Amino acid sequence: MQSLHNPSFVKRLLIECACTAVIAMAALATSGCAAAMWAGIAGAAGIVFFMVVSEKRYREMVHLSCEVDEVLRSGRTIDLADYREGDLAILKNQLAKMIDALREKTERLGQEKSDLAHALADVSHQIRTPLTAMELDRLVRLYANDITCVCFMGGDADPEYVNILARFLRREHPTMRIGWYSGRSKLSAKVEKCNFDYVKLGPYIADKGCLKDRTTN
Repeated sequence: MQSLHNPSFVKRLLIECACTAVIAMAALATSGCAAAMWAGIAGAAGIVFFMVVSEKRYREMVHLSCEVDEVLRSGRTIDLADYREGDLAILKNQLAKMIDALREKTERLGQEKSDLAHALADVSHQIRTPLTAMELDRLVRLYANDITCVCFMGGDADPEYVNILARFLRREHPTMRIGWYSGRSKLSAKVEKCNFDYVKLGPYIADKGCLKDRTTN
C-alpha cells in the first residue's frame, strides 16, 4: 500500500490498532472471550475500512499531484469532468481556478511585454529620426488628445532652428503651449520670445531641487 509510506497514516493506524487491543482486553476482562472476540472483529473491520478509505484518498492525492506537475510542465488544464463531491474535489476546483488565474495573468503580462516592445521600437525610431517641422507636426497630431505642451530639450548648438520649429508650432497649433529647456546662460538674439510660453535657461543645479520645486532653476 502506497499510504504506508505516509508517516501520519502509519501513526494513526498504530493508534487505532492500540485502541482496538485495549477495547478487546477490556471486553475480555468484563464480559469474557466472546465479547473480546466480537470487539476484536469490530475493531479489525474498522481498521480495514480506514485503510481502504485512506489508500483511496492517498491515490487521489498522488493523482492530483501528478496533474499539477503536468500543468506546470506543459501548461494543460485540469479536467473538471472527474470531480466529485468532497473536500478533495473542493481542493481540485480551487487549484483549477488558481491555474486559470495564473494563465490569464501570464497572457496579460505577455501582451503588455509585446506592447512595451512596440512602444520602445517606436521611441527608438523617433530618436533616430531628425526633428523636422513635418515630423514635429506628425507627433503633435498623433498625441493631440493627450498633450497640452511641447517642450524642446537642448538644441543649444542651433537655437535658430529651435526658434523656427517653435514658430511653426505657434502657427499650425496655436492652442499648444511651447517650452524650451536650454542649458545656455542667456537667450540667443536669434530667438523670438513670442514663440515660446516657457523658457528655462542655465545648467541644472541639483541643490535647487527638481522641476516640481519652487526653488528649481
